[in-house]
Amino acid sequence: MQNLHDIQVALFVASRILVMDEGKIIDQFSKYQHPRHSLAKQLFRAVLPSHPSKR
Repeated sequence: MQNLHDIQVALFVASRILVMDEGKIIDQFSKYQHPRHSLAKQLFRAVLPSHPSKR
């Protein structure tokens, strides 16, 4: 099954990122900002390198 959460592609093509949980927006930010909500932070830590230069 293909991964439906391709954060790296979203960061490349989008100027803003919205993170949803159970159909509700829990966080939104530009690709130059950091997520604020704890679930959004967990999602990004799971799929992106910790240092921005390695993205």
